[in-house]
Parts: sequence; C-alpha cells; structure tokens
Amino acid sequence: RGLRLVLINVGEDRQTVERAVRQRGYDVPVLLDEQGEALRAFSVRATPTVLLLGREGALLGGAIGPRRGQDRARSLADPVVRHDA
Repeated sequence: RGLRLVLINVGEDRQTVERAVRQRGYDVPVLLDEQGEALRAFSVRATPTVLLLGREGALLGGAIGPRRGQDRARSLADPVVRHDA
C-alpha cells in the first residue's frame, strides 16, 4: 500500500551503524544523522522513537521507547492503512 519503513541512526559513525545493521539483520534502508538534524526536525526527545509520517511528510503518529520487533510500528500503521483502504 505504499508504506515504507526507513530507520534513522542518530549520532553514530558509518562503521558502527554498518556493523549493527549486519549483526541485527536489518533489511530496510538505514539513514545516518550524525548531526542530529532528524531529532530537531521531529522534536525527538528520546531514542528509540518510532514516527509514522504521511505521504506529504506530516506526522501521523509516534511512540517512544523500545519495542519488540515490528509490533509497535505495525500498531501505529494499522489505523492509517485501514483508513486509506
């Protein structure tokens, strides 16, 4: 349905992020934000944070704190996906 998952790493260097991606088996794009620009742009106060953005970049939902697998992201996306259907 056009939903795309992108991870943003904040404050770590490329080598550290590449190693973590390999170790954790991520298969989605991971963007580097070494300067914390994403934190400021979305007023992120803690990590990890999950943000659900609409097609035009509007913030539709969010959750702060660790979560198991895709459970939290899916719970944020389900109402939006159902609404678009």
